[in-house]
Amino acid sequence: MNTVSLPEEPEDKRVEEVSPLRKDWDSGKENILLRVRLESRKAFREMEAAMKLMANAQGEKNPHLAGEMNYSMDVMKEHETDFFHRLEEIDDFRITIVEELMELLPPNNVLIRYDLERLTQRYERLCRSSSSEIISLFDQGEKAIDRGDYDIGLNVLEQVLRKDPRNFQTLIVLAYSCIMHRHDFKGAIKFLERAISNLPLQATEHYKYFIISLLAKAYEINGNYVNAMMTLKRLHYYNLDNLSSNYVMARNYTMCGRGNDAMILLNSILEANPLYFSSAMVDEAFRSIQQQLFNLFAEKNEKLNKRISYMFGGLLDIRHALKETQPRKLDSELHTLLERLSDAETLLPYHCLSANQKLSTEILPHLVPSFPNKVQSLIGLMLDRKLNEIQMIITSREEELIAQKHRLIRKGLTAWLILLLIAFIILLISGISLSMAFLSEGILALLGFSVFVLMKMKPIQPKELNEEYQNTVDLLRAQLSKVDALKVKLSEYVG
Repeated sequence: MNTVSLPEEPEDKRVEEVSPLRKDWDSGKENILLRVRLESRKAFREMEAAMKLMANAQGEKNPHLAGEMNYSMDVMKEHETDFFHRLEEIDDFRITIVEELMELLPPNNVLIRYDLERLTQRYERLCRSSSSEIISLFDQGEKAIDRGDYDIGLNVLEQVLRKDPRNFQTLIVLAYSCIMHRHDFKGAIKFLERAISNLPLQATEHYKYFIISLLAKAYEINGNYVNAMMTLKRLHYYNLDNLSSNYVMARNYTMCGRGNDAMILLNSILEANPLYFSSAMVDEAFRSIQQQLFNLFAEKNEKLNKRISYMFGGLLDIRHALKETQPRKLDSELHTLLERLSDAETLLPYHCLSANQKLSTEILPHLVPSFPNKVQSLIGLMLDRKLNEIQMIITSREEELIAQKHRLIRKGLTAWLILLLIAFIILLISGISLSMAFLSEGILALLGFSVFVLMKMKPIQPKELNEEYQNTVDLLRAQLSKVDALKVKLSEYVG
């Protein structure tokens, strides 16, 4: 959950020959890894259990708070899976890997960081930077502590300090052992203060952050919250503070009665990463400001929830408009956008700050305005194609009807001439005079000619074709108009 990494100094990538004094180091790593697994599993389990308890307790009373806890539990489970998967896959520990693993852990776990640091090449080079005698003694003392022989290990390491009072790695191991095994927090503080005064020349900034964090933890465990705060302020002075250290600072503010200062700090932390809220709500250190913390959460969530609900409502309406048009094929970009929208939809039921913040900062920027633009373009293209298709069919049908009309006129004219001839003969046979017969024929011919002229002038209107396609065209136009309106509203809201 620590979203800000420390300034990283270049790792020494040279392949170094392993010192015979440290040749068993790889086997010793297994003991360290085992402790990392146990302590990390415990940290994850305790956090998840506390969140589950609060989610069940809040339930119907505060559904948004329960949603926040449920969402955080789901994220924590993903982090846990990722943490242990990466822990098993790593062959070559580097500081960057330690930072990445720490981001996955619940906050306030600097003691786990101690063991992760000891798995790095940087730590191994640090341990080999002394004389052969010091390396040998340190190796014996460290291994004794790792296998559980604490008194032997501490006695050996104290011999190292008598020979080299400034030995940095020895001071670290002694301080950790005082915290974890002797519960001698004052002794740990003494060793860590000495360590800060004797930082190694290589990776000074990195070890400065680590030792200050460890020292603040020792003060906190010892109940000296004021000194813990003063120690953490050094990180800010050295420009090494981050979300994790600020979270620890807020804990100590709260525990020494400075709840308002803690709330100011927590407000900035929640702006950067709302997941810290769930950790704070189940952290006993924040019990005295829990209601204030909840009020802050509710205020932030209400504002963000309105925005997310409005924008997602628009996006889902656009998706519905696309579905109504029944496109035959989607390009890869639109398919990806639809997948993102479906994935984002799974976050909506939580109605919580962390999920809404993720939607607002990580998902919506990829969907607005890309998704509305893409759907608008596709529906517009479908409409143009449909109109062109209709025009082509109408033109073809008109040409066919014109040809049919011409054939009808030719056949009708022939039949009419034959009819006129027959009528003329009948008139003559009936005894009508020749002049009257010609006059009658002329009148009939003029009438027939008028009918054929009117038929030829009449425009071709294949109405049945327009009616056949009208529903599709109307649908496309309606959905395009709908998407245009939604796009404008979304862009205005985002702006």
